[in-house]
Amino acid sequence: MNDHSEVDQGRRRTLLQAIAGGTAATFFGPWRVNHAWAQAAQKKPLVIGLTMDASGQYAASGAEERLGAMMAIKEFNEKGGVLGRRIEAIHMDTETTPATGSRVAERMITRNECAFLIGAIHSGVANAISQVAQKYGCVYLNSNSSSPTEIGKDCHRVKFVWDGNGTNFAHAIVKNAINVNGKRWVMLTNDYVWGHSTAKAMRTLVEANGGQIVEELLVPQNTRDFSAYLLKVQQIKPNVVATAVGVSLILMPLAAIGWAHVVGLQGPAFQAGVLQSSMPTAVMATILALEFDAQPQFVTSVVCIATLLSPLTVTLLIAYLQRGG
Repeated sequence: MNDHSEVDQGRRRTLLQAIAGGTAATFFGPWRVNHAWAQAAQKKPLVIGLTMDASGQYAASGAEERLGAMMAIKEFNEKGGVLGRRIEAIHMDTETTPATGSRVAERMITRNECAFLIGAIHSGVANAISQVAQKYGCVYLNSNSSSPTEIGKDCHRVKFVWDGNGTNFAHAIVKNAINVNGKRWVMLTNDYVWGHSTAKAMRTLVEANGGQIVEELLVPQNTRDFSAYLLKVQQIKPNVVATAVGVSLILMPLAAIGWAHVVGLQGPAFQAGVLQSSMPTAVMATILALEFDAQPQFVTSVVCIATLLSPLTVTLLIAYLQRGG
């Protein structure tokens, strides 16, 4: 009996050791290439890979994101860096293309020994980068992709996502828009993962609140001429037009172009005014106000009015500066 007990105990110990070893292998497996914590003991600089677009559909937004990252890095370095280590940044253009994003991530991790990766606006690019990061156990900070898939099926242990997504935005606006504007909706949808997932969330909430999607128009990526889509919307005469294209890419530039002509902007000033007006609005303020019940109707109204007025204020300011102040 004692012999059997000792054998059983031995088997249990062996089984527990195997389970522990398998668990450790599962957790630590991909980290064998890139041990961020192990690098902390070294005196060499902490290298961060900036995976922001410099060309393609989101080149302008990528440039702004990169500028913000470099400002933060400069501020930290002036205070001594991280645990006494200076921060160095390597930037490579992901070209708003998933295949390029994968190549850039692979190179940054394996050749440049980046401890972290940060950036991406296009959700397809972000997913491609994160798959490479997951493979090598490199922490990836997805700072600006709004597809619900990024915090859902495509999220994993090395990816951190903090941008609002299409589902958040839909919760913030749909019910009020139906009550105020009406139930017949037309959707303009960018024909890729972010557009489709955001439109799906929007459709679900519209129908749940008694609304109807009478038409969904798919807009190819990098579309610059929206006249055909706007004509179609005019013919349908919906109560609401919901865009999963980025409203700033359609409405704000059109308004800015009109006002720029009125005030006589030309050349670089005209281009700068139109470009500035296409920057995204402060939707996060609305989302937070709704979530914490901090006067959401007032905040939404302020954001809406500020967004609508921004083409006027920005273009007039540039006209003023262009003429010497």
